[in-house]
Amino acid sequence: MIAAVPRGGATWKFLDGVAELVEAGDPKALAKKILELKADPKRCAELADKGSSCAAKNLSPEVGRAKYLEWVGKLIVSK
Repeated sequence: MIAAVPRGGATWKFLDGVAELVEAGDPKALAKKILELKADPKRCAELADKGSSCAAKNLSPEVGRAKYLEWVGKLIVSK
């Protein structure tokens, strides 16, 4: 996985260690990273595994529902 996102932002922090990150708005850096990965199939496989695990752990419908219900519960308690 490659992500072009603002450095230091929430998405950068979320994907740090899971994806190859480049600064948003820097097409040369993105192109360079793509070429680096094209030349490194082992790294691509590692990133694919990390990306799949990250998605299953954080982005599945079940996880989304659980996080939503937790958020709603906090709203109700805070009233």
